[in-house]
Amino acid sequence: MTGAEAITAIDHLLVGVRDLEAARVTWSKLGFTLTPRGRHIGWGTANYCAMFGRDYIELLGIVDPQKFTNNLDRFLETGEGLMGLALATADAAMAAKLLAQQGIEIEGPRDLARTLELPEGRAEPAFRLVHLLGSAVPGLSAFICQHLTPELVWQ
Repeated sequence: MTGAEAITAIDHLLVGVRDLEAARVTWSKLGFTLTPRGRHIGWGTANYCAMFGRDYIELLGIVDPQKFTNNLDRFLETGEGLMGLALATADAAMAAKLLAQQGIEIEGPRDLARTLELPEGRAEPAFRLVHLLGSAVPGLSAFICQHLTPELVWQ
């Protein structure tokens, strides 16, 4: 894998919302079919996703402000809307290594999981993330995402 192959596509866009349930209703009225609600394990955030063939839009809200919100609380102080970009990779560890070799400031890889509230029970999609820092993405929260359980995400 070369540096140019470390990032393969846009994985998903993150849209920060103050009221996650109201956003679900609004986006559904707009014609989007949303996934069941997911909740990030150990964090105070939850989401609904509008899934497409190879990418998706994640509606992200705070459900427990006492827990870690990954700066969503600060973002929502000034408004709602597009807050981040996730880029796709097949190998987060290799992507991190190659980007670091290019002098791009990163953090990770780190693992993240969320619960997905399905009618037949709970599932736990898992991801490996590499956060892009500093001047690599000025003014935007961006990270590289490797799906460890894509079959649970694309429902």
